[in-house]
Amino acid sequence: MKLVVILNVNPDENVNTKISNNREYTHRELKTILLEGFSGFIENIVFYDNFEQFKKNVHNHLDDFVLNFDFGYNSRTRNMNVPAFCENYNIKYFNPNPYVQVLCQDKFMTKKFAENFEIKTPQSLLVFLNSYNKDLLKDFNYPVIIKPNYESESIGITQNSIVSNMEQADYLVKQMLKDFDGILIEEYIEGSEIAITIYDNRNDLFLEEVELLFPDKENFTYKAYTSEIKQHIAIEIKKSCYLTEYDIRHIKQLYYNLSPNKLIRIDGRIKNSVFYLIEINANPGLYPKSVVPKTFKINGYTYEEMLKKLFMDVSKNV
Repeated sequence: MKLVVILNVNPDENVNTKISNNREYTHRELKTILLEGFSGFIENIVFYDNFEQFKKNVHNHLDDFVLNFDFGYNSRTRNMNVPAFCENYNIKYFNPNPYVQVLCQDKFMTKKFAENFEIKTPQSLLVFLNSYNKDLLKDFNYPVIIKPNYESESIGITQNSIVSNMEQADYLVKQMLKDFDGILIEEYIEGSEIAITIYDNRNDLFLEEVELLFPDKENFTYKAYTSEIKQHIAIEIKKSCYLTEYDIRHIKQLYYNLSPNKLIRIDGRIKNSVFYLIEINANPGLYPKSVVPKTFKINGYTYEEMLKKLFMDVSKNV
């Protein structure tokens, strides 16, 4: 068994940003980072620059294990492409299954799923180009945050996405509907932002909460994980203990009914000691400076030890 890593390298060699034209790419250095991280326990690794390259060579990997970083583009179901392809060929893979990918890509439906487990979520409304009208904004408590419903990596979310009245909201929704399919209007929860990393393998549950520490700069009106911060400033974190036993119990129920034995990250906010789920990331970043590796780090894991924990079953067969 080989470990097959599908990257998403920007074909333009002059561009090395993670987000370009509202599309997510992998940094070119990710290949080196993973080679070094896996070197102590996995030797047989194959890299492809994108999903198309992997598809052309799929018959060489029917007995291998896939780690995917190519999440497609401009589609409500783009995150499921690689897992669904692997399912068709009965190839084992690291990322959550196609259902989980589609659900978590849809921020609005993610909240509805969470509510089944008595987890609070902000008031929200999903609108589309052919059905939106201004009257839909009347019932919100402002400020609200307005964002693309099917994007990740804070694509389309800036400090200007948080607006304080109905007129501003109406203008922004109309502007965003020109560029994105489906816009989520969501009550802005003022408070601490936390990220919960969850991974269980053979009843060895890793569930850890951290608080995101936002830069204290005048040009950031709101302490929210917007693109200006996510894509240009390395976020710092610290251990936190906002979640109650009740919260943890229901988050575990969500996890085991959604994506057991897979890595996910739940993002939320704390307001008046109450946890509100904002979204679930089914493909959290594995760069050393990403939130999940940093969460493992402050819990005593080196980057290599984290990879070994996540890919324990692969290492035994490679």
